[in-house]
Amino acid sequence: MRSHHSLTRREVFQNLANRILYSKFYMILYLVMAILSVWSIFLSFQQGCSSSSLFIVLESIINGTMIAEVAVRLTALGRVS
Repeated sequence: MRSHHSLTRREVFQNLANRILYSKFYMILYLVMAILSVWSIFLSFQQGCSSSSLFIVLESIINGTMIAEVAVRLTALGRVS
């Protein structure tokens, strides 16, 4: 039997997402993402948006991280059930 003072699963995930959102790791992640984005723009100008494997991998990392960031932010705000 659960106590009425225990956290629900949703609250646990929301608290975890908030801890991630306001952590030093998250700030460093944003800095790395900014550097990778500038590098991606530089590569696209230098190589003319060619389909080089480096450009595709870099864009995949950037997009995957952005999707994860949106998921964490939505969870922290309680928008995900």
